[in-house]
Amino acid sequence: MGQITTAENPNLTIPSLGFQGLPTGIDVRKVLDTGILPVINTAIAHKEAGIGMIGAGITHPPAEVFEKAIIALAEKLAPQFPRTEN
Repeated sequence: MGQITTAENPNLTIPSLGFQGLPTGIDVRKVLDTGILPVINTAIAHKEAGIGMIGAGITHPPAEVFEKAIIALAEKLAPQFPRTEN
């Protein structure tokens, strides 16, 4: 995750990694450049309080969401950065 994020959060540290900050801020450009997809940790709580979790797992989002995100970002920023003729 450190290869595809923008920073480390010093308020959330990982003891087994020498108290390194938790990787924070997924950068869509880094995901597309490296091909590394972020890890999503999921959990499902029971509908009745006090029973606890009924499921958990790890997954990765599809790469297409990052491709669509970079296109949407470029379209949103395009008016701010007009192209100039050389």
